[in-house]
Amino acid sequence: MQTLLEASDQNQLVSHHLLRGAQLVRELLILLLKLHALPVEPGFILAQYLRSQRLAYNLLLRLLIIPQ
Repeated sequence: MQTLLEASDQNQLVSHHLLRGAQLVRELLILLLKLHALPVEPGFILAQYLRSQRLAYNLLLRLLIIPQ
């Protein structure tokens, strides 16, 4: 019975990650469509956006890791 619960939890986790991945792809496509309408270089704005996401992710990791 425990293995069925573990499998169910694993499936829910995978489903959550797939849904989040789909949401991120959707957000990126919307961003690209918006950037296409701007009079500036889309690659530059996209690079800045991805850089800010990376910085936010790194900050979150630093907050989660407790110094020993």
